[in-house]
Amino acid sequence: MLRPEDLNRMDKSTLIALVQELGKQVNTMSEELDTKSKELDTALQLIEIYKESIASLNLQIYGAKSEKRTPITEPLPDNTFNDAEVLADPSAPEETVEEIQRTYRGKKKKGKREMDFEGLPVIQEVHDIPEDQHDCPNCDGTLRCIGSDVRKELVEIPRQIYVVEHITPKYICDECEKHSEKSTILKADSPKPVIPNSGLASSSLISSIVFRKFFMGLPLYRQEKEYKLNGIKINRQNMANWMIHVAANYFKPLYDIMHEELKKSLSIHCDETPVIVLKEPSRPKERSKNSKSYFWLFQTGRSEKHPIVLFKYSHSRAHDIPKEFLKDFNNYAHVDGYSAYHKIKGIAWVGCWSHCRRLFMDVYKLIPPKDRNKEPLQLCEIGLNYIDRLFTLEKEFADFPYDKVFEERQKLSLPIIDEFFTWVHDNLNTVIPTSKIGTALTYANNQESYLRKYLVDGRLEISNNRAERSIRPISIGKKNWLFANTEGGAEASAILYSFTLTAIENSLDPFKYIELVLNELAQITPSNFTHEILTEYLPYSDYVISKCKTDLTNSVNDNIT
Repeated sequence: MLRPEDLNRMDKSTLIALVQELGKQVNTMSEELDTKSKELDTALQLIEIYKESIASLNLQIYGAKSEKRTPITEPLPDNTFNDAEVLADPSAPEETVEEIQRTYRGKKKKGKREMDFEGLPVIQEVHDIPEDQHDCPNCDGTLRCIGSDVRKELVEIPRQIYVVEHITPKYICDECEKHSEKSTILKADSPKPVIPNSGLASSSLISSIVFRKFFMGLPLYRQEKEYKLNGIKINRQNMANWMIHVAANYFKPLYDIMHEELKKSLSIHCDETPVIVLKEPSRPKERSKNSKSYFWLFQTGRSEKHPIVLFKYSHSRAHDIPKEFLKDFNNYAHVDGYSAYHKIKGIAWVGCWSHCRRLFMDVYKLIPPKDRNKEPLQLCEIGLNYIDRLFTLEKEFADFPYDKVFEERQKLSLPIIDEFFTWVHDNLNTVIPTSKIGTALTYANNQESYLRKYLVDGRLEISNNRAERSIRPISIGKKNWLFANTEGGAEASAILYSFTLTAIENSLDPFKYIELVLNELAQITPSNFTHEILTEYLPYSDYVISKCKTDLTNSVNDNIT
C-alpha cells in the first residue's frame, strides 16, 4: 500500500499512470459488481418463481378449486366437481320429496305452484287402525276420521331385463306340395335385428350400454360386472363390437349430415382433450406408442335454432385437423388461446375471457385470504375486477335480443375493455415475464384482438364455456375408462358421444333417442338411406322430438355431476 510520502516522491507521469490504473480497477470492479447484482436479481426472481410454483402445486393438491371471489357480486360459476365426502354434512336435515323436487328442477318459476312429481305413478299404502278399534278407548263413542297424515317417499325398482322371443310361424300349401314340384311357403315379416346374425343385441340393450357409458360414465368392464350380478353373461368385447357396429352403420350417416349443417352456423365453439388409444396401427411410426391422441369438439353457438355437438377422434393436435373438419366454414369460431387455431385462415376466431380470467385467478389464489382485497390492490385483483365486470354485464344482457346485446356491449363493455388493455400494456414490462402474473398479462396482450372479437355481434359469446361444458363428460369419463383400446373404438366413441350430448342439448331423452334410431333404421336397408329418410332421425327433427322429448332442461354439465 502506498504511503503519502511515496506519492510525494513520484513524478507527474508516474502519478497519472497510477491514477489511470486505479481507474481501470474501479471500472472492472464496478462491472463485476453490476454482473453480480444482475445475477443476484435473476436468482431472486427464480426463487420467487419457484416459491410461486410450489405454492401453486400445493394449492392444486390441497387447496379449494373454486374460482369464486367476493368483490364482484356475480363471479364466474365454479367449474369443479367435489367428491361426496366434501359435500357431506351429517348435521344437515334430510330433504323431503318437495325439497328434492325443488332441487331437481332448479330455480322455481314465479307464480308457478310446486309440482310433486306429478308425472310419476303413485301407490298409496293406508296404515289404518283395525275396524274393531274404531271405538273411543275413554267413552266407547264412535271415532270419526278428521284427516290423514301423509308422508311421501321415493321408491326405486331395479331395471328389468327379460328375453323377447320373435316367433314367426311358417305355412305351407299341402295342395301345392302334392301336385307341384315347387311348394308354397309363407310367413309374416319379422323385425330385423339391429346387429345382423346377433340373437342377443336388441335396440334397448345397446341403448342402455351406450347411455350408461357416454352419459353416466360407466365403462364396459363395470357394465359387464353388473350384468354378471344379474345372472347375465355379456362380455365387454361384445358390447364394444356392438357399439362400433351401430356407430358406423346407423349413426355415421346422421353424423355426416349434422357435420354439414354445423358448418352453416353463424358461430361455433371448438375445444380438444387428450385420450390414450392403445392400439393404433395407423399412428405415424415416428410417434411414441404412448403418445396422446385427441377428441376434438365442434359445437354450434347459442343463436342456432338446433344445437349440434360433434366430436372427432384424431391422432394429432395439429391445426390441419380443425382445418379439414371446418373446410368451407368461414364464420365465427370461439376458441381458447391454442395457437393452432389461428393458423387457419378464413375463420374469425373469437377469444375466451374465461381462459384469460383463469390465469389471473391462478395468481389470486396464491394470496393469503387475510391479504386479499386490501388497498393497494395487487395486479391480479385489478385484472379480475375488470374481467368480472364484463361477466356481470353479460348476465344482465342474458335476456336481451341480440341487437340490443350488441348496443349495450358497445356502450358498457367496450369502455371497460379499452381500459383493461391500457392497464395491461402499462404493466406488462413491470413484472417478471415467466411469473404467473407475467403469464396472465402476456396472454391478455397476445390475445387482445381475439378477446375483443365478441363485441362485433350480439350473437357471439364472451367465453368458450359452452365447449368446455360439452367436453367435460369426456374428461370425467376418462377417469373411469382411462383409455380407448382401438382406433375403431375411439371413432365409435366420438360418434356416440356426439349423439348423446346433442340429444341432451335438444332436450331429448338420450336413451329413448338412441333406441328409436336403432329400432327404426334397422328395418331399412342401408342402401336405401336417403337424405330425406335420415333427416327424420336427426336429434332435432319434429318426428324425433315428438317421440323422445323430455323435461330435461339442465345443462350438460349439470347432468353429468
